[in-house]
Amino acid sequence: MRNHLRVTSIFWLIASTVSSRLEARNLSHSEFADEIGISRSYWSQILHRKRHLTPQVRRWLLASRTLEGLSEDELWERVPVQESP
Repeated sequence: MRNHLRVTSIFWLIASTVSSRLEARNLSHSEFADEIGISRSYWSQILHRKRHLTPQVRRWLLASRTLEGLSEDELWERVPVQESP
């Protein structure tokens, strides 16, 4: 039997907040993806909610100089996962 950690929440990027910050800093989404160390394609999937935020990506967003000063609540939405019986 394998031990797996149960996922209790999914985190989704709040794209409007991030896009506004990038616009204010005159950065493209491609430049921002480079800054945090992910591909443009992966960033696009996150931005358009095709992929949720992993713990590593959440850490990269918080460490980003471009997003400095924004709180977790401003950057992503936490959605609890329903437990199955």
